[in-house]
Amino acid sequence: MKSNNKYAPLLNSMQMQQRKEMIECKMDTPLIPDKAFDLLPKLLQEGCNQFTVKRERDMFLLGALVLISGSLPNVYSVYDRKKVFCPIYAMVIAPPASGKGVLLDSMKYIESIQEYYSDKFKNQFNNYKLLSDLAKSDDTVKVPTKPVQRRFVIPANSSSAAFMKLLQNSNGEAIIFETEADSLSATLKNDWGNYSDILRKGFHHEPITASRIDDEVHIDIKNPKLALLISGTLDQVSAMKLDDPINGLQSRFLFYFFESLPRFKNVSPFNQSYNLTSFDKLGPQILAIYQFLELNEYEVRLTETQWHLFRKYFESKTDNLVKEYNLFFNSMVTRFGLIAYRLIMIMTTLRHYENGIPSSPIYCSNEDIRVVYHLMETFIQHGTSVFHLGQKSEKDLIMAQYMEFFKILPTNREFSRQEAIDLGTHLFSSATIDRRLNKLKKNGLLISNISGTYQKV
Repeated sequence: MKSNNKYAPLLNSMQMQQRKEMIECKMDTPLIPDKAFDLLPKLLQEGCNQFTVKRERDMFLLGALVLISGSLPNVYSVYDRKKVFCPIYAMVIAPPASGKGVLLDSMKYIESIQEYYSDKFKNQFNNYKLLSDLAKSDDTVKVPTKPVQRRFVIPANSSSAAFMKLLQNSNGEAIIFETEADSLSATLKNDWGNYSDILRKGFHHEPITASRIDDEVHIDIKNPKLALLISGTLDQVSAMKLDDPINGLQSRFLFYFFESLPRFKNVSPFNQSYNLTSFDKLGPQILAIYQFLELNEYEVRLTETQWHLFRKYFESKTDNLVKEYNLFFNSMVTRFGLIAYRLIMIMTTLRHYENGIPSSPIYCSNEDIRVVYHLMETFIQHGTSVFHLGQKSEKDLIMAQYMEFFKILPTNREFSRQEAIDLGTHLFSSATIDRRLNKLKKNGLLISNISGTYQKV
């Protein structure tokens, strides 16, 4: 039925304008603060100091962190009773020609490792050819096994089957790097179920297995360590379903998301503070760390006080952000905690190598925790902006009331049902408070004592 409301077009126009303004506000994302760069380990500072445009400096740092995260084998820690390693996932989202190409500069950190594996394979293949030729004319020479080339960086447009094979050949350790997210989104579209599953499992080092009867191939990667760095435009976020919190990939990513105003960059060599020789020094340093860590296992630890502050930081983020949005955002905050911890592991490892070869375990400094908190404040806001792109970002008022009720309950002491009713009477009826006390108990947030009192866990 056709609406008779003559104001409907005006109301629709106002609603569209309000949504545009909201999206514009969310896309006006913050920069990483200067004080974070001042606290970085020297190896990261050396690269970041080459950039005068702050957006480019931010993107370079994020790219460097992801690529280095995949270059620290055998650095581990214990998080939530599980052994975790350094690799992280990240995506830079920005319009075309907005400076995303600086991610290629961050590749300088791992170029020497790529050359190391390329040279290693050439030597192995030459020896294989030599022994194969000898075996043809000498029965005493054993026919050698053909060497398998290890790919340190795996192409994003590989099928899931090809990707798993390459990952297995690399002992489960690899980096996916792609400056055009279309390559990965096309693969996800054609092979979504398998590839998405691989990425989700890879983030948590969960075993990846597959069998193909037709060609008798069996894949068994027990402990994958996968880093992922991609960049693309806003449209590609939707194509990869990264605007949908339900599929589980969104919460595994750090995002850096911005809209740029049009400008023509001064590309003259007379305007460059860029020092190519400085970049050339980065790769050999990471290669030296990588080769040492190939043979030595290092555990990163926090002190009890640092763990307490870490928990308080993310408890606060959970309270504020989930209450502001809904339960879907809880998965992002939960995994922000794991990603932040992995960033702490990266910073700690690089910092210790500044002072020579460390002994294990290595303890995180308060300085490295501070720099990670500065970074996370920025990345959480960017992640919030990406969350707003989807259809699941509306505020859950009931969840917000639950969290507000839990917050006003007494801490570090027992309290009675009547005290809870007195505190929450402005929010709920007595019957509703009883139901919510019971639900908080079922979810492990409260315990009830024999005396009939409650206490926060």
